[in-house]
Amino acid sequence: MAGDRDSWRQTFRSVGAALTDVVRAELDVIGERLKDSGRGLGISLGLVVAAGFLILICVPALLVLAAVAGLHSGLDWPLWGAALAVGGFVAAIGLGLAAVARYVMVHRFENPVAMVQDRYTDHVAWWNQRILSDENTPGGVDDESHAEPADAGDGTPGEPTVGA
Repeated sequence: MAGDRDSWRQTFRSVGAALTDVVRAELDVIGERLKDSGRGLGISLGLVVAAGFLILICVPALLVLAAVAGLHSGLDWPLWGAALAVGGFVAAIGLGLAAVARYVMVHRFENPVAMVQDRYTDHVAWWNQRILSDENTPGGVDDESHAEPADAGDGTPGEPTVGA
């Protein structure tokens, strides 16, 4: 009898240790993904600041200079025409930086709440499939509700693997 209790205790301890390891691994994965996402957000915000500076400060300053020079020189055009050309060039650079910032924001920044929800959903699905499924059926899958999901994980260390 005492041997049975000891084996149950060891089983519960090993399950507790395994759950602790899973939680740690999930927190590590979430931390890495948040760090990568934050890096992308920082790059994007820096590009937005640069684009905003060019579009909101430099372009108006050059346009004012062009207007003053245009009024000053009348119809002679060399000074303000050059200023307008430079203003158009600066505006094009600003718009290009804004487009790159938008691209980085869309492709590198991940919503932290959605990412944690996805990880939680994947983990619950794994738990339901691998741990709570009926062990009497072939392969441990008792019906269609426990079929393997299409996304079998990204192979990140500590992530439960589907089908292994």
